[in-house]
Amino acid sequence: MSDVVLSSRDGAVLTLTLNRPEALNALNRETTNALRTALEAAGRDPDIGAVVVTVEAMKMEHALAAPVDGVVELLVAVGDQVKVGQPLARITASTKEDES
Repeated sequence: MSDVVLSSRDGAVLTLTLNRPEALNALNRETTNALRTALEAAGRDPDIGAVVVTVEAMKMEHALAAPVDGVVELLVAVGDQVKVGQPLARITASTKEDES
């Protein structure tokens, strides 16, 4: 199978992942053909009960600077899907007592 569509299987579930994050996973002829080929093969396999199509996303990294000294608590884990406006971390400021 082409690298533009990745395939993995867990029991009766086949996961197909569009793998063109640099192009925002836009469908082109190569991707469409690879996806169609994979779906047709899945349709012929009686052991596949479900097909899930996902997209590979570009990893985003941002440097953060805390406004105060303290403890940073992460509220999400690697791989979690987050909603717009959802807090990702909480900072608890250090107190003078914590410093001694």
